Amino acid sequence: IPETITSPFSQAFNQLPSAWPITNDDNGTTWALTTAANESTSNTALGLNLFSSSAVNGTTDVIVSPVFSLANANSPYFSFDVAYAQRGSNADALRVYVISNCGGLLETNKVFDKSGSILSTAGSLSSSFVPSGANQWRKEVIDLSAYKGQQRGQLAFVGVNARGNNIYLDNVAVISNLLEDVALRTVLQPSPVRCGAEVNPVIVVENTGQIAIQNLTVAYHLNNGAVLTSNTGSNFSLGVSQRIQITLPQVTLQQGENVLNIELTRPNGWPDLNPADNSLSVKSVVNTAQDRIPLR
Repeated sequence: IPETITSPFSQAFNQLPSAWPITNDDNGTTWALTTAANESTSNTALGLNLFSSSAVNGTTDVIVSPVFSLANANSPYFSFDVAYAQRGSNADALRVYVISNCGGLLETNKVFDKSGSILSTAGSLSSSFVPSGANQWRKEVIDLSAYKGQQRGQLAFVGVNARGNNIYLDNVAVISNLLEDVALRTVLQPSPVRCGAEVNPVIVVENTGQIAIQNLTVAYHLNNGAVLTSNTGSNFSLGVSQRIQITLPQVTLQQGENVLNIELTRPNGWPDLNPADNSLSVKSVVNTAQDRIPLR
């Protein structure tokens, strides 16, 4: 009988949890606790060593969460961190299923399925992959709204072996209700008309949600340029109903009219409860012409 856990919950894999059973097709290498640098070099995570595997292609290793309830959920989500580097053309896969009422792994309940280069968080590697830091991890966020009201659910993480490279899993979290809601109130810089081209955009953000915001990502792009992102630092904290100014990295405006688009994303790593007020677009004209005095 699977154990039950109260939602919301999180699992950082500081140790191998006994309440997360593992099924191993080939009785060989399977999910195991290992050191895998993330925010800290001593971080521990679940690792699936497929680099050294001798199992036939397609064998699976499954780890399943305890039972949790979404009976009272309004906006349920779950998230997890993944790290993987593909080896050659060997495309290992990670799939996630929602198990209903202690049932099986049904295709209709598959909520995540990535493999090979799509799963990868680092460049292709011919040697055994071990993440070197946070830049080789990716957070995945999955909407569980289709399972609202369900009283007995579980998450099954399935590694599919292609004898490629190692897959790492960390920081699994389930929430019943989104509490995060931020609003982009105004853009203080750049001003509508400027003499200089270089500027650090400055924005005002308000926490309109029900929980303090400890981290936030700001996505922005200038004119038709690439989308850039800036993450708030580790000391960031925005209490409920509070406002804060955030200064973004410097951008270079072009002569004449510029359009800067800014969007707030992933407050506390989750989707925003009301994304309609997360974006603003501002125009700024650069005019470097100079007049000599006296004017005639």
